[in-house]
Amino acid sequence: MRTVLPCLLLCSILPAQYPADASALRWEGSTSTAGPFCWGFACEPEIAEVLPGEKGTLLIRGEWQQLYALAISLDSSRCLKLPNAAHGLILNDPLFIFGAGVCANPSPILACPNGTDTIKVSIPSALPAGFSFSVQAIVSIPSGPAEQRYSFTQGIRFVVK
Repeated sequence: MRTVLPCLLLCSILPAQYPADASALRWEGSTSTAGPFCWGFACEPEIAEVLPGEKGTLLIRGEWQQLYALAISLDSSRCLKLPNAAHGLILNDPLFIFGAGVCANPSPILACPNGTDTIKVSIPSALPAGFSFSVQAIVSIPSGPAEQRYSFTQGIRFVVK
């Protein structure tokens, strides 16, 4: 017990090891994974090759107890900068919000944003080979600078094999 208390005190005062606009979206399926585990962004979506009927999980990472929204689109070929948001919207129009929630699960990893949520996903079994769609999230970041209160995650492009 004597060694646990100093460690807990030290860990509680250590600063976070990630930027204020850090957020992540990660796919973990039975045939592929895509997206950063912790944080990171590029205008090009990461590719997840999936099978019809495949089950997997989307992990959303942001600040603990902060809101997020997930959107889906058939294409992702832009990198649109929007006011008050870090990174860029890669999804093309039309895009649809298909999920929202709170990063309510605490994460002890100091190098990553300290909240997560997971969503179970099933790729529709009727999708033909070659069909693709893209997913991206936006996460609230109240600790960021005033001009960046939201952060777009890395996008993921799903391609049916």
